[in-house]
Amino acid sequence: MRSTRERMIRQMMTQVECAVCGHRYRAEDIRFLTRHNQAWFFAVVCGRCRTHGLVTVFMQKGLPHVEVTPQELERFQALPPLGADDIIDMHETLERFDGDFAQRFRRRAKDKA
Repeated sequence: MRSTRERMIRQMMTQVECAVCGHRYRAEDIRFLTRHNQAWFFAVVCGRCRTHGLVTVFMQKGLPHVEVTPQELERFQALPPLGADDIIDMHETLERFDGDFAQRFRRRAKDKA
């Protein structure tokens, strides 16, 4: 059974358009993957062009919040579609993730330096 929040997020996501062809996602195009604290992860498949995507929705004070800048949208549109291996990798990463984003990003910044 789906939670009220999941139903609310799914309904909100039917207003989101595919980054490739502009087609709006339908409820049947959206599949819940997992939730970690306030982050909800969904897989989407465009009903028109069949492009696969991953949507992360952050719940703050009980309301969903999705924000993508024009620059991020342009960068995402240039990326190849996500494959099954990408989804499996994300699932495995989330299973090991302890919820400390600050520590994770500090570690990534050190790796890049």
